[in-house]
Amino acid sequence: MPYTHFSLAERKVLYFMRWQEHSQADVARALGRAPSSISRELRHNTKHGQTYCACNADVRYRAVRRNQAELLDFCADNGHAFCIGADQDEAVKQTIMAVCEDAWQRIHLCSDPADSEPTVREWACESVHTVNQSTRPYRLIVIRKERLQDDLFYGPYLYTALITNMELPLEEQIAWYRRREQCENQIKELKWDFELRVLPSGDFFVNAVYLRIITLAYNLFVALKTLMLPEPYKTLRLKTFLFRLLGLPALVVHHARRLLLKLPRGHPHLAQFQTLC
Repeated sequence: MPYTHFSLAERKVLYFMRWQEHSQADVARALGRAPSSISRELRHNTKHGQTYCACNADVRYRAVRRNQAELLDFCADNGHAFCIGADQDEAVKQTIMAVCEDAWQRIHLCSDPADSEPTVREWACESVHTVNQSTRPYRLIVIRKERLQDDLFYGPYLYTALITNMELPLEEQIAWYRRREQCENQIKELKWDFELRVLPSGDFFVNAVYLRIITLAYNLFVALKTLMLPEPYKTLRLKTFLFRLLGLPALVVHHARRLLLKLPRGHPHLAQFQTLC
């Protein structure tokens, strides 16, 4: 089920249930949402010890949506091409439900660029959509993916929506988007593996130096994987890389006026470690 933003009614239910001291799991069951969604909503709207307020959370969300519309209009007015994932709000859902079966075009793309073959069938169609807080029409692309297993509540298909001002052919446009959506994984790796989620100082220039050092370390790590390691190791994240290759038990010994590193015999990643030496 794709993530959809909370409505004002859902936020009011969340507020009253939390006021009655119900757990986040109880709220999730009442709203039919994942517990992580409830936790995220509370975390984003209860900063600095504030009490959660449904109206304030909804106002903040709508302000963000208005800023997003202004950003899209700015890109379109200044000739900047974009293709981003679209929120499946009520208007987008109605557009999806109104698409007739003959309008769906079969596409033959990998769901994940890292996979050599697609594992599910996919279809796509396109329409015109106007973002909330904007009067400019944009191209809306809807992707329908067949689930590996039918879902009792959500049906046999999973829907994804894209909004763009580009004019590439349908399948080529989706491929363009998927080649670039992997940047989220790189940002996640920088935040969680290279400890970039928290900046060390309140000084802008100190944080700028810290960011440059972390970025340099990340680029060196990617170069190491790309140039020195075989293909199966090129997709490893830093923590997995450290566990498999650098987290080896070893002994440092002096022998015959030489400094030796003794590694365990028969370790499954020993050959790859030797390529780094």
